[in-house]
Amino acid sequence: MKKDDKKNDIIDESEVIDEEAQNECEECSQTGEKPEDARVAALEIKCNEYLDMAQRIKADFENYKKRNKNAVTEAYDDGTNETAILLLPVLDNLERAMAAMSGYENDSVIRGVELVFNQIKDVFTKLGIVEIPTDCPFNPNFHNAVMQEECSEGVEENTITLVLQKGYMRGDKVLRFAMVKVAV
Repeated sequence: MKKDDKKNDIIDESEVIDEEAQNECEECSQTGEKPEDARVAALEIKCNEYLDMAQRIKADFENYKKRNKNAVTEAYDDGTNETAILLLPVLDNLERAMAAMSGYENDSVIRGVELVFNQIKDVFTKLGIVEIPTDCPFNPNFHNAVMQEECSEGVEENTITLVLQKGYMRGDKVLRFAMVKVAV
């Protein structure tokens, strides 16, 4: 809408108000009220309508800002989670490399791999990514039982006996379930 169109709409609306006031003035002359009072009353009604409309628009805009802020937060969390999921195999491989180098004689290589491993763990910690505990009874919300074994003496049912792959979570979202062997 152009600026001139807005002016025309305001003028048209003013003419409508004037016409309504004129009609009320004719009624006022019959009742004895002043014509100015009728015009003021008509203008107050229109003013209240505009105020209500402005308040609704303001509330709609506040709701829009809240929805937009929530969408941005969710997008950030989703991106962080997806990146962490892509880095989990790297962390697993570094852990395997450290285990395989236990008999290796070159300390500088071992220290280098340990530094990279610790850096990734620190980044995960800063992002709120934690390892899912496996020193507890089996919980299908956090663990994926891929193997079962008969309960041996001293081992209770639903006890995790072997961790095949570590699981990780961020906040209350599981990024990767812990792959475990469970006593039944």
